[in-house]
Amino acid sequence: MKNRGKVFLYNISKERQRQILPLCVKAGASVRTVAPSEYGQKLGALAGHAGYSMDKAIYDGSSFTDEMLVLDGFTGRDLDAFLNSFRQAKVRPVALKAVITDHNQEWDSVTLHEEISKEHEYMWSQKKEGDS
Repeated sequence: MKNRGKVFLYNISKERQRQILPLCVKAGASVRTVAPSEYGQKLGALAGHAGYSMDKAIYDGSSFTDEMLVLDGFTGRDLDAFLNSFRQAKVRPVALKAVITDHNQEWDSVTLHEEISKEHEYMWSQKKEGDS
């Protein structure tokens, strides 16, 4: 339990948080719930990356309501173990998941949500085509 990665929760109900938080603790990750008023912040700022700081503006633009999980600072092995822990604990996984990267740390939460929603939709459409 040495990870020290970060897990950002979006639109996760209190009940679901009670299921997910122990998995984060077991992974050694800190947890932060992101409020809709923070959706305009760059991911790098939310994660506390060097060269980023939180914008003082309160976001009041378009929002989203589906669950999203954003991870930062996980190695490949830690990430696999964390995601597998959902299955082992019989906790329904969060459909929209992303890792903060050098590429997307400039994005805000809404942009990230739009991108991974498109990817998720595409992956499911491919899976359904493969099932036919």
